[in-house]
Amino acid sequence: MRSSIPLCFIVFATIAATSSAQQKLSSILPTEETAARHGLVRQWYGFAPVDGVREVVQRAMVVGNQVHLQTNASRIHVMHGETGKVLWSAQLGLPIPGQFGSAVNSDSVFVINGSELYRLSREDGSMLWSLRLPQAANAAPAADEGRVMVSTLDGRVYIYNIHSKELMWFYQTGGSVSMPAALLDDKIACASQDGKMYVFQSASRNPMFRYETDKPVSAPMSVWGRYVLIASQDFNVYSVDVRTGDTAWRYSSGSDIRQPLTIIENDVFVTPEGSGLHVIDAETGPVAGRPKWWHPRAEDFVTASANRVYATDKFGQLLTLDRSNGRQLGIWDTHNFDYHVRNESNDRLYLATKTGMVVCLREKENKQPVEHKKVLPPSPAGIDVRKPAAGKAAAAK
Repeated sequence: MRSSIPLCFIVFATIAATSSAQQKLSSILPTEETAARHGLVRQWYGFAPVDGVREVVQRAMVVGNQVHLQTNASRIHVMHGETGKVLWSAQLGLPIPGQFGSAVNSDSVFVINGSELYRLSREDGSMLWSLRLPQAANAAPAADEGRVMVSTLDGRVYIYNIHSKELMWFYQTGGSVSMPAALLDDKIACASQDGKMYVFQSASRNPMFRYETDKPVSAPMSVWGRYVLIASQDFNVYSVDVRTGDTAWRYSSGSDIRQPLTIIENDVFVTPEGSGLHVIDAETGPVAGRPKWWHPRAEDFVTASANRVYATDKFGQLLTLDRSNGRQLGIWDTHNFDYHVRNESNDRLYLATKTGMVVCLREKENKQPVEHKKVLPPSPAGIDVRKPAAGKAAAAK
């Protein structure tokens, strides 16, 4: 009987902490009137099942029509992007500090916890399989409909068959691989800390070529059509054709690039450290070394719509910018939110806290989300289904 007293106390304390956290968080919830002053509508707000004391959110991601919250308890909570409904939660083994983020395809979510790779159902979070990796992972996985790629601390990259869990092949690079791979239909690109990007045919462990920069890659790579965009510690962004290894263009940012390169249709958003937000045309690159536009105050890209770009400054304030020229249209103090969630999937704006509160905002006129990217099945041979419509001219070169 005595053992039930501590348990009851723990349950009561958890409920009390959660209730207190929710009351506090309600005080920072943007009102509909405040949102309206910035041309926005509060679509929804909700709470993930996080007590905010023993378990806190460490990473927030937008994945298609879902919001993924990963916590320090090695749990993942998934909310519907349009309604805020908690779709499912999953425990991924024992709590291990540090999370790399998730990867998805049309029906699965792939998450790494320590040396274990998990494949979960995207619909309900049920465990489809788990796999013990040869070494502890060093980056988030990358996945498509048939393969999942993992990089480990010893500089190896491993390609597994999604359906059978079988190892297809592995490759030893010349340095640590600390960024997720880029998957482009029948090709795979990965970059290591020896300053090289390796490009493979998906069925072969022998690289087609190695692309070298002056310094190691500094941020996750991005894909636009048949091009991989690389941010290097030499402060440059390189656009590389994975068919030939040629440099399509190069942009000198003047500062270290640590945040992911974000591509929305034909725009590449680059946020070098302390150097503002730079926007480059994905097809042509910089013109005379200059970007399409530059905003000196913006520090991190958040999301974009057809006419606006949303970004944060160093004080955690939300900036609204004209997408055509970068002119500042508004500013909103949202620094009480721990995460202004980067959204490459659609035009929805998500704000989140470590204690599990998520708010979704949208532009007044966009009742339905304007999608930027979709998770697509494999394309027929020779057809690049991931190529944006605006990028046809680049793909035809």
